[in-house]
Amino acid sequence: NAASWLYCGEDPYEAKAVGGTAAFQCFQSAAHLLGLGGIYPSHAYTAQANATALLSQAEIQSLREGFPVGTPEQIVENLRYWEEVGVERVVCMINFDQQIPQKKVLASLERFAKYVMPEFDESKPRKTATPSKGGPEAPPMAT
Repeated sequence: NAASWLYCGEDPYEAKAVGGTAAFQCFQSAAHLLGLGGIYPSHAYTAQANATALLSQAEIQSLREGFPVGTPEQIVENLRYWEEVGVERVVCMINFDQQIPQKKVLASLERFAKYVMPEFDESKPRKTATPSKGGPEAPPMAT
């Protein structure tokens, strides 16, 4: 089992700007709590005191591998990584202190339900190719 932040964005830039920024605010506020390393694993947690120093705006621009903030395709890829290392369940935080407007939270959850969740439906065979970045594939162009 694991816990993480989740934001399923329209594109990678919107995901980092909205979801990454809200995650930053949440983790900055929670940096003094024990167990933060379980939410945001990092080699920097050799001592709890350096958790706050790790969390900077630069972290938002280079979200760690496996962090489910991004496009639906990026989130599938990141959650597959967790799956490969043995994580069977992930509890996701989706907002903190109303940092993300409700419309954006709902849009993120709708994208997650429509594009990410079906990729983990065990009753269906796994797809070998992923759709293009930014959402579903466009229909073929007429010739």
